[in-house]
Amino acid sequence: ALLGALLGQFGNAMAPEHASAPALYVVLGMAAMMAAVLQAPLAALAAVLELTSDPAIILPAMLTIVVATLTVSQVFKQRSVFLATLDTLGVRYPLHPAAQQLARTGVVALMDANVIGLSAPTGQKARDALGRADGWLVVGDAMPGADAKPWAVSAAALEAGTTELSAPLDSAGCPGALPAAFIDSNASLLQALEALDEAGVDALGVRRASTAAVIGVLTRERVERHASIARERRR
Repeated sequence: ALLGALLGQFGNAMAPEHASAPALYVVLGMAAMMAAVLQAPLAALAAVLELTSDPAIILPAMLTIVVATLTVSQVFKQRSVFLATLDTLGVRYPLHPAAQQLARTGVVALMDANVIGLSAPTGQKARDALGRADGWLVVGDAMPGADAKPWAVSAAALEAGTTELSAPLDSAGCPGALPAAFIDSNASLLQALEALDEAGVDALGVRRASTAAVIGVLTRERVERHASIARERRR
């Protein structure tokens, strides 16, 4: 807008009989800046029309907006300020179609709800619990901020292990144990995959946000298989 005002004043000083009012150049400069920074030429043109209510400004505004937008995007290779902000925050946009599918699906839809959560069980207690559930055992405190590293094991892997029944159960005594982390039940599969990568684990204990009770188990294998199916459907 300031540059437009300066050009308007310069034009009026050099050729007052041919130059328009300085206010016109102010509006054109503002529109050019808006279109270039936001990479939104139509929005900038609509803003000019709303501010001036003058259809005669459409042609000079279009010329200014197109030149400004192409200069920033093609010459300087700059993206919209919104996309640049998302890049700074580490947010991927636009999402890959498979990632969009993961973002639209909640962890509850894919988790194994046949689960028992225990803090520090013995081998016998774990087998008794899984004997009734025949699913997954998640060992660890599901409360946020807990120090112990959680892990998960299936009933089949626990039965195949050589854990002493009277001794406290640990992951070293369960060959099929998976290092785990916890995630809230209202998270998406995309957030679950990011949580798996961030924690460097292969399973997630899904906990209810209100009570921190473990309500399911979600493995990396299941999430990646769902993602591969989503990619195949997109082809």
